[in-house]
Amino acid sequence: MRTLGAELRKSLRSLARSRAFSLLVVVTLALGIGANVAIFSLVDAVLVRPLALDPEGRLVQVFNRWGEGVDRGQLSVPLYHDVLEGTGVFESFALHFDWRGVNLSAGDGEPEYVDALSTTASLFDVLGVRPAIGRAFDESHDTDAGERVVILTDELWQRRFGGDRGVLGTAIRLEEEEPYTIIGVLPAGVEFPSADIGLWLPVRFAPEDRGERGNHSFSGIGRLREGSSIGAAERSISELGRRVRVEHPEAYPEWWGMVAVPYSEIQVGRYRTALLVLLAVVGVVLLIACGNVANLFLARGAGRARELAIRCALGAGKLTVLRQLLLESALLAAGGAVLGCALGWGLIQAIRGWLPMAVPGIERAELDPRVLAFAGLATVLTVLLFSLAPAATLLRRDLVSDLRARTGGASGRRLRGLLVAGQVALATAVVLASGLLMRSLLELQRIDLGFDAEPVVIARLMPRRDTYGDAASLRSFARRAVDSLERRAEIERAALVNNPPLGRFNMDRWIWVEGHEPLAEGERLTALFRVATPGYFDVVGLEPVAGRIFDDRDDAEGPLVAVVSRAMARQFWGDEDAIGRRLKLGISAESDSPWITIVGVVGDVREQLLEPGRSTFYLPFDQLPFPLLNVVARASGDPDGVGAAIERAILDVDPEQPVFGLTTMEATVSREGGQSRFNAVAVGGFSVLALVLAAIGTYGVVSASVAERRRTLAIGVTLGASSREIVGLAFGRELWLVVGGVVAGLVLALAGGRLLGSTVLGDVLYQVEASDPASVVAAGIVLLAVATIACWGPARRARSVEPIEVLRQE
Repeated sequence: MRTLGAELRKSLRSLARSRAFSLLVVVTLALGIGANVAIFSLVDAVLVRPLALDPEGRLVQVFNRWGEGVDRGQLSVPLYHDVLEGTGVFESFALHFDWRGVNLSAGDGEPEYVDALSTTASLFDVLGVRPAIGRAFDESHDTDAGERVVILTDELWQRRFGGDRGVLGTAIRLEEEEPYTIIGVLPAGVEFPSADIGLWLPVRFAPEDRGERGNHSFSGIGRLREGSSIGAAERSISELGRRVRVEHPEAYPEWWGMVAVPYSEIQVGRYRTALLVLLAVVGVVLLIACGNVANLFLARGAGRARELAIRCALGAGKLTVLRQLLLESALLAAGGAVLGCALGWGLIQAIRGWLPMAVPGIERAELDPRVLAFAGLATVLTVLLFSLAPAATLLRRDLVSDLRARTGGASGRRLRGLLVAGQVALATAVVLASGLLMRSLLELQRIDLGFDAEPVVIARLMPRRDTYGDAASLRSFARRAVDSLERRAEIERAALVNNPPLGRFNMDRWIWVEGHEPLAEGERLTALFRVATPGYFDVVGLEPVAGRIFDDRDDAEGPLVAVVSRAMARQFWGDEDAIGRRLKLGISAESDSPWITIVGVVGDVREQLLEPGRSTFYLPFDQLPFPLLNVVARASGDPDGVGAAIERAILDVDPEQPVFGLTTMEATVSREGGQSRFNAVAVGGFSVLALVLAAIGTYGVVSASVAERRRTLAIGVTLGASSREIVGLAFGRELWLVVGGVVAGLVLALAGGRLLGSTVLGDVLYQVEASDPASVVAAGIVLLAVATIACWGPARRARSVEPIEVLRQE
């Protein structure tokens, strides 16, 4: 112990004498370790640790599969009973509907809109949740004859009712004439299926719902029995789908089926690829940092070769000297780890605050024991990586040669050169990945959305059913609301629509198109539908490409008309004119719905950022009043004041009608592209760090090369060598190593891109191939430019060598 203490003090003194070296090593390691700590904490929190609602991984969601592209469709009430009665893998199974909102009038404050979850009583068993106070629903609440009861979330209870435990038994208004009774409050932290939900309601099925196989409106989720696996659930649900299709061929086509998907996959699966790519990138950053530190130790070892040789000649064994070198490495690594953890913590906070999308579990990212253990492991591996090579070089040295040598030896130079080549290769691969993501982001920004997002403001409305429960009152409300909105000076034009572009409530409808080719058995025609007031197309900048858009003629008394998207016109009528064609709602020509005449064709609108516009038809609001409404308003000036103007305009129409979800169309577009933007910026930031570290490594090796060759350079100057020859003699070999590293990095990246292009990279790139020539060339140019800049300082020193001074020192 005394010997170890003495060697520790000796190592500290040695490092203190080389403050610049020690600081550079600690900072370099801190950058590499800090980046890895931050990203590992995110990966651990989101992908590794179980979800709070599913700690055992037993929750499974069940979906309809309606052919290619629609593999997560919702269920009907009959399918709910089919799952309950036809599978043995679930301990409990529930249906829920979360597209409902209510206008709440209760407690203190104005009426407000609240997102509500309608669910079967079995959801409490599925989630393993019980109310913190009060009681849960029971099976009697699943029918329309059951009590009108409601359970509050903790957030709504605290905010609206002040956390009063006496709220149980209180009657509240949720639009219907009959009040609802509060019977419970959920525990804090229950945010199913999202944090937006404010209260839970019973589904209240009517008897006829049991046989209604065409109403696919519900999400299904189950808890696996003890001992059942995800694979067993997938097989059981798939087999159930086949049986149901055979038993009910009139309701389900041949290509229909059912699928089971783990709840965790639904929640975090979309983020897996991006996080793993980030983890790989910061791993490369750490390797480059290790290479830099190894180079620093090799250069320092070359400068200390004579010192270490003298110590060995005076009786110190090589193992003693080696132990001191390893101890110095461990001390510096420990300093780098401590500083790296601090940097990692700051980076975690920055990412959590800036992340443009809500990622489940991200709030758990912190410096917990798991992350600190990872930091410790990374530190140990780092010590081994940057210490073993210099130590092995020391063990192979010949003491007599070291005492005579003026430089650190050819083997040390070769190892430093190879380390630089490796660093440059890794940095090239990372820079290329960053370039591909940046190109992808640029392609996303060039997407033609099909509508004009600026300066449009959106707000949601849910007309109260007790006041606007029939078509006539809905029409009256819509007309008065639009008139009130357009009287505001802040608003240039306004309209109402059931779902704006990139909105949350996209809905498909079965349709029948007159004159369409005979359908295959079980085939159904579907399209997205919009219900809008006449000004909608002007507000969002949708110009007609044929025919006309809605106007005042298209009221409740006028002929039924529709406007279709270009994609729909192309799908059903090809190159023929769609104007004057007819369609109806329903699955066949025998449907009771009336025929609707197409009077116009407009451009396609993207409903998802990365998917082209789908077949869509638009109906006038007066001809099909719809209770789910969104205000879309084009600002006459600065859009910042439009939200308040919308609220005042609607309150003027109905003082008890809340407005919610105020946002701008630009913010919606930005939200949709948030993950791609985060991918590009995060990988780009870490690639810049990798580039800087690689440049530092190149600079260090070239500087050491110039320092070691001063005598040779001096002789060359004396013999009349030109400046170009002196520069080439100083670091020509290192520059070729950099070129080799760039080539190797590009080859490595292109080979990996071909291997992963259709899997990993295909998930994060848009309209860009993994072998994109422009990105490849740009990455090579950037690395060569950075290497040239890094070599500039040593090159100037090489050209300014004074032969007399150098030879006098010799």
